[in-house]
Amino acid sequence: MKNQWILGSIIAASSMFFFSSCDNTPTGETVDITILHTNDIHMHLENSTDTSAENPFGLGGLARLKTLIDQKRTLNPGNNLLLDAGDWSEGNITYAADAGVSILKMMTVMGYNAAAVGNHDFLINPMNMANVINTANASFPILGANMNLGSIANPKPITDAVKPYTIFDVNGVRIAVIGLLTEDFFYYNFFKPGIITNSFQAASAITKNIKSKNLADIIILLSHNSFDLNTQLAKTVPWVNAVISGHSHLKTPKAIEVTNAGQPVYVAETGQWSQFLGSLTLTYNRTTKQTVLKNFALTPVDKTIAEDKTIISMIADLKNRLSQKYGNGLFTDSLGQCDEDMIRSDQKEVPIANLAADSYLAQTGADFSMESVQLIGLGIAAGAITESSAFNVQPHVYMPTTGKTWTLKTLRIPGIQVSELLNLTFLANSLGLNLGWISLSGGRIIYKGEKTSGSFTPNPVQSILLKDKQTGAYLPISPQKIYSIALHDGILITIEILNEKLGLGIDLSQVQDSGVQAWESIASFINTAKIIKPENFESGDRYEPTGYDLSLAEHNVRISENENGYQVNVTVANEGLTASPVSSFSAATSVPNDIINDGTSLQTFIKIGADVVVPALKPGERQVLSFQWPLSAIPRSAIYSLKITLNIADENSRNNSVFLHPKLDKKAL
Repeated sequence: MKNQWILGSIIAASSMFFFSSCDNTPTGETVDITILHTNDIHMHLENSTDTSAENPFGLGGLARLKTLIDQKRTLNPGNNLLLDAGDWSEGNITYAADAGVSILKMMTVMGYNAAAVGNHDFLINPMNMANVINTANASFPILGANMNLGSIANPKPITDAVKPYTIFDVNGVRIAVIGLLTEDFFYYNFFKPGIITNSFQAASAITKNIKSKNLADIIILLSHNSFDLNTQLAKTVPWVNAVISGHSHLKTPKAIEVTNAGQPVYVAETGQWSQFLGSLTLTYNRTTKQTVLKNFALTPVDKTIAEDKTIISMIADLKNRLSQKYGNGLFTDSLGQCDEDMIRSDQKEVPIANLAADSYLAQTGADFSMESVQLIGLGIAAGAITESSAFNVQPHVYMPTTGKTWTLKTLRIPGIQVSELLNLTFLANSLGLNLGWISLSGGRIIYKGEKTSGSFTPNPVQSILLKDKQTGAYLPISPQKIYSIALHDGILITIEILNEKLGLGIDLSQVQDSGVQAWESIASFINTAKIIKPENFESGDRYEPTGYDLSLAEHNVRISENENGYQVNVTVANEGLTASPVSSFSAATSVPNDIINDGTSLQTFIKIGADVVVPALKPGERQVLSFQWPLSAIPRSAIYSLKITLNIADENSRNNSVFLHPKLDKKAL
């Protein structure tokens, strides 16, 4: 009952105080309204001038985006709105300047009409988030309808900062925009003592209120939830016409059309990091009250677009403040060199996460350390590694109250609970818990993989071996012995959430804080090593399945030019404890410079030659195999997608493919 009273109060207040206007005199039976939109900017303020694995086409940058927005507005003057679907703030070192105040000020200059709250926007807790929003004093509303603030003693700063919805008048057409926060239990603890409520129930209550009082003609959900959930909301929330989606970092070259009560509803998302601007144009008929899609486009924010000088100046000021805070060489001085890109991945074991875990172990002297691939911020591009680059590997979460990001902790638990914890990391996906891959340093895990166990059954971990610091030998853990685990706040919070949700009973009382920020540990590790090579941190000896596990890695694909095009050398490794049978891999390439469809289900691939035979490999054996990529008739300065896939069902399907973007304008890559 309390939840309903709070929601009703918020709806009533927003109806009175949030009726905005983009004034135009109504003319004509139909009107075209363009919704320009972004999502998941994560304070990526500048474009990437190089074509690293993180951004192969060198897209993005708010200064370019501002110019593009201005250009798009001239195509349908006065009849457009600019919306952002959340995660505008936290995500890299620039957030540490002022916890997101700057990005909101830049978005004001860019002319945003509304933005949703994303999970990265509230990671600093709802009260700190409200302080950031209120300090920025943005000219546009920040939206989030599905929250219960009844447990907060003084919720007024939050209700002042975040409104459930707003209504615009665009050429006589009233457009309601409803914001939805991320409905994912992994983020609930970050919102405490507030409560994130059900998106469908919150949105439906508002849409029904809007329609019963005839407050709007078009209703748009601005939702920072998974694309699947946003699509479901489009199908089920009454009276909705479109959903502007965020959170999944998904790029929709075409708007997805679904049906709700016999009417079309459109769902669109633009990827990430201001690399694309979405443009969803709806035609509203004043007589029939019907809304249909006229067109949708994704426009890349590329280097052909001039940079807005005001935004450039604001970014320069922010970077200057960061340099004063962390040192003048923050963006320029080299800690070390990386000989090739070290990519991040949400799902599989990658060198960059293993490097981070190794640094935590070296920093703390714990028995072993853990890192999640999903909690890595950015990878490292080939070339000089600056302090800011090291910071961006683990930039989470800068707290304005402490002036620090996540610090390294040591958790002491008995060996039997170590086994329970590591078993859970394998079972997570089958339980609906998207943990990604947990990188480990200081130990070896022997486990039953997918082929042996048929997905993962209870207790897939067969043995845990920890490296003895004196002898270097790997010894089995003892169930009753107490071990220390090095981890940061993000991993600890995840364990707390799983402990609470699943009743694991893991004792989390024995925790010591080193005070060292995770990124500082990574920077120190790089500064000591000087030369960073992905092969020094690759998979193969940290996790070993009892069966066979053929593996591909991006850094183990080498391309060199010859008279017929290019020769591609691919290293295939068996990372399991059983010999593998004879198998094969296939390779395919995209059309050149397919920027819009790249990485989406609409991308077209063309197979390259015949499958390459992979011979039987002993445990731990590696084999370099080659194929010819004939490109004599295709522009070599273009960027292609190259996909290589093992044709085998083995113990770990996550490492069975690689997806690369070679730019073929050099003699050797």
